[in-house]
Amino acid sequence: MGIKFREAKIEDYEQMYRLWEKTEGMGLSESDTKENIERFLNKNPGLNFVCEDDEKLLVQFYVAKMEEEDISTILLLIRTIEEMG
Repeated sequence: MGIKFREAKIEDYEQMYRLWEKTEGMGLSESDTKENIERFLNKNPGLNFVCEDDEKLLVQFYVAKMEEEDISTILLLIRTIEEMG
C-alpha cells in the first residue's frame, strides 16, 4: 500500500493517542478523550490529517493555517518517513 496522507477520522483515535503518548513534550489531558476528539474532528472538517504506512499511523497533524514554510515542513516529513521505510 505504501505511505499515504488522508483526513483523520475517529476510528484512528487509538493509534493517534498511542502516537501522542510517545511524542516528547505532548501534554495530554482530560480533553483528549475519544468523545472530545470526535467532537473536535466534526467541528474542524478538512483540517486534521494522518499519514499512514500499510495502515500503521506514522503522523497525525492539524492544519490551522498553511503557510509556505508549513508545506515545506510537511514535505520534509514525508521524505524522512519514506527514507525510514
